[in-house]
Amino acid sequence: MVNTLCIVQARLTSSRLPEKVLMELGNSGLSILEHVNMRLNKSLKIDKVVFAIPDTPLNDKLADFLENKKIEYCRGSENDVLGRFYHCAEKYNPELIVRATCDNPCVDWHLADEMIENWGDADYMYCKETPLGTSVEVFTKHALNEAYHHAKTPEEREHVCPYIARNEKIFANNILIISLVIV
Repeated sequence: MVNTLCIVQARLTSSRLPEKVLMELGNSGLSILEHVNMRLNKSLKIDKVVFAIPDTPLNDKLADFLENKKIEYCRGSENDVLGRFYHCAEKYNPELIVRATCDNPCVDWHLADEMIENWGDADYMYCKETPLGTSVEVFTKHALNEAYHHAKTPEEREHVCPYIARNEKIFANNILIISLVIV
């Protein structure tokens, strides 16, 4: 059973640095994507890590890479990232979802674990004042469902969590954690 699912958004079509997620990080012999996957799989609280990638032909190379590395992935809309997350979550039916991005090879699994452990009855949790590129967001499947069915603006569809963060009256709690955990 997958109680806590980490969905990592990744794509090859970055306008500033195309295919960056497949680039080697330093002299490690591993791609940025592999570093993100390795770090998140160190979590003691995340049950499964899955990459959510676009279903466009330009991202077929990414799908092939993930298959060759035996890393799980789901495919969906390139521009409707919220929809991509929703359909991925539907496949695994978790209670909690951790959102990470493949742009952050220094994602902090300890911080993700701390957030999950201190979850309580929140709908959405995010961090402030952590080093850029180390944090994640955590939300319930219920919050994701609500966002998927009600978010309308291009920003809300492209960035997954803005609808949840902006609608405090709909969701039970929005929790802000200020934490500096660096690994």
